Amino acid sequence: MKIKEKKLRNRLRIALSKRMNDKIHISEIRNVQVVEAPSRNFNIARFTLTYRKDSNDKNEKVKLILKRLKPNLPKTDFSHKQTSIHREIEHLPEYTRRLFEYIQGPINNGHEEGYLVNFYGQEGGEIYEEDAGDISVERLFIEKTPTPKLLERLVEAIAIEHSKWAVNMTSHVDELGEVRREKNFREKLHDNLDFILKYYNKELRSSDEDLLAKFFLGTENYLNDPVFNIFFRIIHSDLHLGHIFLKYNGKKFSDIKDISKEDLRKYEPKIKIVDLTGMSIGPQTFDLVDMLKHPVSVNAEDYPTQTSQRKFVEDLVELYRTKRVEAFLETFLAEVKNGEPVIKKSLEFLTKFYISNIYRDIRATSKGILLKSDPRNKELYKIYKKSNPKYDFYSDWYLADLGEVLKYLISEKFNDDSLFKGHLTQKIIEQTYDILLKHIPSLEENPIKLSKQIVNY
Repeated sequence: MKIKEKKLRNRLRIALSKRMNDKIHISEIRNVQVVEAPSRNFNIARFTLTYRKDSNDKNEKVKLILKRLKPNLPKTDFSHKQTSIHREIEHLPEYTRRLFEYIQGPINNGHEEGYLVNFYGQEGGEIYEEDAGDISVERLFIEKTPTPKLLERLVEAIAIEHSKWAVNMTSHVDELGEVRREKNFREKLHDNLDFILKYYNKELRSSDEDLLAKFFLGTENYLNDPVFNIFFRIIHSDLHLGHIFLKYNGKKFSDIKDISKEDLRKYEPKIKIVDLTGMSIGPQTFDLVDMLKHPVSVNAEDYPTQTSQRKFVEDLVELYRTKRVEAFLETFLAEVKNGEPVIKKSLEFLTKFYISNIYRDIRATSKGILLKSDPRNKELYKIYKKSNPKYDFYSDWYLADLGEVLKYLISEKFNDDSLFKGHLTQKIIEQTYDILLKHIPSLEENPIKLSKQIVNY
């Protein structure tokens, strides 16, 4: 990607003037660096900008990311399929601008700052947003081991963001008709699982296909059930740990590599969420699953067994729900004990989390397989492997996690079909697990063992 400073100055002046509702004068652009990033959609560069508002003689300096739409942008997602569930977003930069403005409003840097990177405008095929640095949570956790307290802070952060987005969703209800909605869960599950089975050279019998069709339909009806409308709001749609960045008072990743784990955990870095291009309206549990059920989320030294890991994750799920209930003041979800309101635990919400977990595991596995097996993704796969040499373990981890979740949902804890709202039964889930296990033995792998091969303990 070539950066021509004169054109960049002009575009920035126009974009920032629109965004800040003030005439902007560009004083200096320094340290322009093209960034190799695993993006299908954008070429990316970072730079330091010095600018001045017409209403203020004082110069301001900010580090920005430029995202320029690729001229050969693929028209569909990783599967390259021309169907109703793989639609192209016609003008991605404009779509991203609208998303930012719906959930952030006018630019407000430095005051009531949220966890999303700040948006600085869009002009033509370019987007300008705050530079979140180079320390992603995924990268940090792999190199310095996962930090339970930090993961807890991330859960609180996304609960706060989800609450804000839900409020802003209401005030932009007319415009939000343009935002993509998560739907067609049945087709997506069928599509992705079919690809996984083909990758392993497996074919289903017609009776197995009929059973899985019931599972797909039941999952779709469950996720669309009106009882969960309270959590059907704007979501990031891709909130894995590689999209959450940390700012350690200006430190780069190279600066913190030599800091001991013990000292590093004393810091309270600023949390920043990046890459809004896939944002949509859907179950907010999807974002929670993306964060918590990731190959490097849970520290296998602190939580060495499946039981201890599961309890830790479920405590964080409950923390999220509690923060959301507090934010919305949803008193109907509370009970009174000793004269004080107490937020009740919700097995129904936990069930929602794990059904979302199943959906996400299947899609994440398919994405990883498509990246490494489809020749059209060769260059993109190289970038993924360069940034994370352990990436090939991820698909196996998601399959192992899928097996764990399916088995857990047929345990005594969930032995109440009312939890599945009549759309699924434990019997259907058990039969689904048995069918998949016959064709994909790695469902019985231990995800903790696989995570230890990814994280540098």
